[in-house]
Amino acid sequence: MPNLKIIPYGDVIGYDARTRQPVRRYRKYEKPFNWYKLFFWVVMILMFIAMTSCSYMPVYDPKGSQAKNFYGDLQECRFTAQSQMSGFQYGYHEEKVIKECMTNRDYSILK
Repeated sequence: MPNLKIIPYGDVIGYDARTRQPVRRYRKYEKPFNWYKLFFWVVMILMFIAMTSCSYMPVYDPKGSQAKNFYGDLQECRFTAQSQMSGFQYGYHEEKVIKECMTNRDYSILK
């Protein structure tokens, strides 16, 4: 068996029986891990969560309100407003729309 030389672009692992040419195994080039991309996506996900989770929570006077199911009515008002408006409109006018809806349901909204 002849001397096998290790070639920088591939290791000789044997010879082809038909052509008697060396068969090489090539190593894959692995890129170094890009921490900037990971940091970017983590920041983007956190910003998305922060932007979507901040919704208006009205302050109401329980003594001045005649309705009893505040949280259920609040969820219904949010659902109705979101289904009737586009995402940008709802985000921009959320406080006003929810205040008006809750006032129409006999709640005394303070803020």
